[in-house]
Amino acid sequence: MATLVERAHELRPLIEEQAAAAEQERRLAVPVVGALTDAGLMSMCTPAAYGGAETDPVTLIEAIEAVAIGDGAAGWC
Repeated sequence: MATLVERAHELRPLIEEQAAAAEQERRLAVPVVGALTDAGLMSMCTPAAYGGAETDPVTLIEAIEAVAIGDGAAGWC
């Protein structure tokens, strides 16, 4: 199974493809939100007891960085 950071890198093409639309609409594109959620990236800080990844700080930053390479706003989210 891929790590959170690997999954974040795998999403880069989709994130880059949707970046212009996200900028124009002033919100993340629905496919990007879905992909981030499906990859477990939207629940990295959620405790495992509540179904989240309970990610350590280094992994959290590396995953955010990987997403932000594709689109800074997506990394921020």
